[in-house]
Amino acid sequence: MKITILAGDQLSPIYTETITSTEVHNQTNATTETTDTTSQFQNTLDQKLDQINAGGAANELSSIRQILKDNGATEQEPIQVPASLEPIFREAAETYGVDEGLLIAMAKQESNFNTSSVSSAGAVGVMQLMPGTAAGLGVTNSYDPYQNIMAGAKLLSRNIEKYKGNVSLALAAYSAGCGAVAKYDGIPPYTETQNHIPKVLSYYARGYVTDSGSTQKMPAASTVASLITQYHSTKGSATGTASADLNASQKSSLSNLLMQSSSLLLQEQLVQNS
Repeated sequence: MKITILAGDQLSPIYTETITSTEVHNQTNATTETTDTTSQFQNTLDQKLDQINAGGAANELSSIRQILKDNGATEQEPIQVPASLEPIFREAAETYGVDEGLLIAMAKQESNFNTSSVSSAGAVGVMQLMPGTAAGLGVTNSYDPYQNIMAGAKLLSRNIEKYKGNVSLALAAYSAGCGAVAKYDGIPPYTETQNHIPKVLSYYARGYVTDSGSTQKMPAASTVASLITQYHSTKGSATGTASADLNASQKSSLSNLLMQSSSLLLQEQLVQNS
């Protein structure tokens, strides 16, 4: 007798096993008995089901990743941070209790690690500090990467504390100011700010490596998942507003963010099942 396990609406076979009968000859009374190997099959079946269940999450993630790829999402390499700047980011993160990877993601988005960068609005340096903000944070030279990064970390730390751990609001305030966040009671509808947060989160999910290759770090999948959930539930987010139409920048950043997060989850799942 053959038994096949089917799964899904398409009823595709995922496991087939044949139950056989075994003839056992009893030499004592010269009779032949037939023994059904059902119990053996049941043991094999249980083992197979355990394997299927263990791989279920990985299979689902693989399907999600394929959908994202079909819609233009790409899996990207870790951000390359200058080896000369990474120790500063590390010190700033430790000093102000913020995630080093988040600081690096912000710097990537703000200036691409260009210490001489000046925006059209007058923001300066690696973390793009406005002159008034820099002065208020004690910065005497915004082009000095140490002063700039330390001040940026201090400002981000203040924002995260102000918004009770909501990183999306902290990033919004960093980009548009606390006044704008208060005015809209959430993420302001400014295009620059709306594009800023998904990009930073997408960069964060990629992790980072120094250009010398001496340091590399990937974020925990659970942390990335929490940030995505938090962003979605924050008032004013592109994904949390039903009537909002995502622009091209948001679509690209959010698709890549989901691709990166699914990659992290898949890696963790495979490690757990190995």
